[in-house]
Amino acid sequence: QMVHHDLWDYDTAASPLLTSLTLNGKRRDVLIAGNKTAMLYVLDPATGKPVLPIEERPVPQSTVPGEVTSPTQPFPVTLPTLARQSLAPAEAWGQTEADRKACQADLESMSGTSMFTPPSLQGSLAVPSNFGGINWSGLAWDAQHQRAIVAVSNIPVKLQLIPADQFAKGERGNFRAQVTAQKGGPYAIARAPLRGPSGDPCGPPPWGELVAVDLAAGKIAW
Repeated sequence: QMVHHDLWDYDTAASPLLTSLTLNGKRRDVLIAGNKTAMLYVLDPATGKPVLPIEERPVPQSTVPGEVTSPTQPFPVTLPTLARQSLAPAEAWGQTEADRKACQADLESMSGTSMFTPPSLQGSLAVPSNFGGINWSGLAWDAQHQRAIVAVSNIPVKLQLIPADQFAKGERGNFRAQVTAQKGGPYAIARAPLRGPSGDPCGPPPWGELVAVDLAAGKIAW
């Protein structure tokens, strides 16, 4: 499991990549898997066990009544993250001062602005977003240099829960958002890219990157 109790649509959209990798002078088969969280996991294809270490780290917990979130999530220990995983209000971006201030105010109003902050009634940030991080474009392999070549997206999304009774009465939140009823649940959810009044993303560019990761060295090559 690359994400426990997924509340952010962090499904694994990218196909895994099977290749061989030289570690500590020994060549071995590995499975490289990427996720919308913008993290890579290197596994033994025969057993599924980590080839490069993974550890469980504490993550933010839900404040929504009745919701029980996973206390930890799995993080690769030796590999860097490939996209932004937090956006503090002070980091709000805009081409104009009006955009920057509007983005900053929106971020300040949220219950959390880092990855794995659970959706809330107040509003929270999914960073990377459900269409961000490592998505359908997947991975390529540079065998000569032993590098994974990965396309990532850096556009954050705002999530907001809407009580089901309010949703039934017509409350849909931000008209630019994707709003979805969750059948049988007490809440609907609205999600939309976090943008300023001009429509530009609130996170600083680049909003998409092509990244080469040296897996043995545990660093971004370019």
